[in-house]
Amino acid sequence: MKRFLKSILLVVPFVLSHQILADDGAPKTASQDDLLNILEGGPAEEDALFQERQELTISLRKELGQTTPEQNIFLSFMDQNQFEKALYQWWPAFEKKPFLKSATGQAVYAYLLFKNGLERNGLQTLMVIKEPK
Repeated sequence: MKRFLKSILLVVPFVLSHQILADDGAPKTASQDDLLNILEGGPAEEDALFQERQELTISLRKELGQTTPEQNIFLSFMDQNQFEKALYQWWPAFEKKPFLKSATGQAVYAYLLFKNGLERNGLQTLMVIKEPK
């Protein structure tokens, strides 16, 4: 569980900084985008992000133990970077489960809120977690 919370805490600042740096207001052409990918190592960064997503879902699977079909659907949405669908699947997957009220469960929910454009709600949810481990 500690490893999972650490990975969440590492991903959130990365996402924030990426959004701030990426939005300079000027539209980019395809050639500029390719040049930026070459100079900034775009595909390598995408591979690193994919690796982090895999680690996140692997940690989550370990935390959950035996998963239900609804939880498997949720985890597949997380793997595919479909955070809106994952948020819709959150309640069917975890209602009436102890994971929903756990510190890790609340951290995952905060992450989903953040990824769906509800940054303030996500951060508030993250900050009210009692006894984070």
